[in-house]
Order: sequence, then structure tokens, then C-alpha cells
Amino acid sequence: MSSYEDRTGRADARLNAAKVLAAADATYALSGTDLQMGEVAERAGVGVATVYRTFPSKDALLRALAEERFAGFLRLADETLARPDTKQAFVSFFLRIAHLFKGDVGLRWLIASLPAQDRPCQAEEMTNRLRDLHERAANAGFLRTNVSVADLQALVGALSGAAGTDVSSERTVELLLPGVLATGVLEPALLLSSRPTTEGSAPRLGRDS
Repeated sequence: MSSYEDRTGRADARLNAAKVLAAADATYALSGTDLQMGEVAERAGVGVATVYRTFPSKDALLRALAEERFAGFLRLADETLARPDTKQAFVSFFLRIAHLFKGDVGLRWLIASLPAQDRPCQAEEMTNRLRDLHERAANAGFLRTNVSVADLQALVGALSGAAGTDVSSERTVELLLPGVLATGVLEPALLLSSRPTTEGSAPRLGRDS
């Protein structure tokens, strides 16, 4: 349960909180930390006072959005770890992340700029999931032998940075992923079978789909 849910008791308050967070999520994806509380209120169809009753400050709202997105990363990693097709799942994981970054300015800011001390507890859990992904891929023999968990974290950061360019998500992964994979692993057929159907088909991390 996110911390914002802990602060909402009555059914109408919970409904308003959900509306505010959904509106903030959509605004944040487009504007990042430039989102304005008034804009969130207008998109949610509530008064600005309602936004502030749910989130006392913009910082509190941004923390809730950070929690949502890191929780989404965990869901995505868990889905990947549950798949039996280790190699395709690994490639698909980074393709989906690249697609998510492409459509979410706020998510890119979280990865690139949010100080470590301000990150929610899920951020550490995400590091643990990357460690699990690394171990699984290494055991399957398709990672370069000198690749570490820190390298996978750096790859996520690189995908975030590249998302602000005109290069497509698939092309970005095609260029960056061979840096961690053993020679010859990322064949065109594997990339094709691992990708989302369209550029916009991967769900955003902010809300459960």
C-alpha cells in the first residue's frame, strides 16, 4: 500500500485521492517535476484544496508518484523473473523499460536526477531484482563474463538518457544491449520476438494496468 493510501480513510476521500494520483500520474508523465498542483486539480476534476488535503505539498505528491513508478518497476521485473524463456524475457525487460522511458518524462527524471536518499524503499528492492536477473542470465550463459549488477543499473540509466532523443526505443536497445550480452546473442529474430507490439503498447509504470 502506498503512503498516500494510508492518509485516506473515508470512501469519498479514497476516491478523491485515487483521482488526484491518476491525474498527477498523467501530468507527471508529460511534464516531470514541472507539474503544477492547479493543473493536477483541473485534470482530476476536483478543487485545488482537495489536492492539498491529499498531498500537503508538491514534494509529497512527487514522493507518491516515485513510489508508484518504482513499484511498477518491481512488477515488471517480477513478470520477467517468472517467465521460463530466460533469454527472451531478459531482452524483453529492457525493451519494455526503454518504451516506458520514451513516454514518461517523470520516470526519466526519477532515474536520472532523484537523489538516492530521497528514493522510496522500492528502489533498493529494484536493485535486488536486477541482481536476480543478472544471476539468472549469467547462469544461462548469455551475459558477458565481466558484466556486473552495477552494469545493468548503468544500462537502465543509459536507456533513460537515450529516451529523450529521436532514436526509437528498439534501436536504442539494439545499440546498448550488446554491451552486456555475450557475442552473437542479440540476433535480429530475438529482438523482434521480444519487443512490444507497438511503441506505445507497453503500459506506463505509474498505475496498475
